[in-house]
Amino acid sequence: MIEQSRFKRLKALYDNQILLFHFNGIYEAFYEDATLLSNLLGLPIQTQLAETDVVSVHFSHKRLSKYRRECVKNGYSIKIIDL
Repeated sequence: MIEQSRFKRLKALYDNQILLFHFNGIYEAFYEDATLLSNLLGLPIQTQLAETDVVSVHFSHKRLSKYRRECVKNGYSIKIIDL
């Protein structure tokens, strides 16, 4: 999980891109990017138990190419941030 303040700082830098955080072969999106990807790709929303306002989606590195193509096809670009 990423702190909301860090997400907001990064989102300000890349405001027109979907932020994907990469760690150990898993890609994860948070907050509004998670909601967007859930709607666009049909990914299930995850909620953090400690903070119910934190939503995320995640998927395996094996799906990155497919999901990236779908995002680009729909007019979105992606910024990958390695953790």
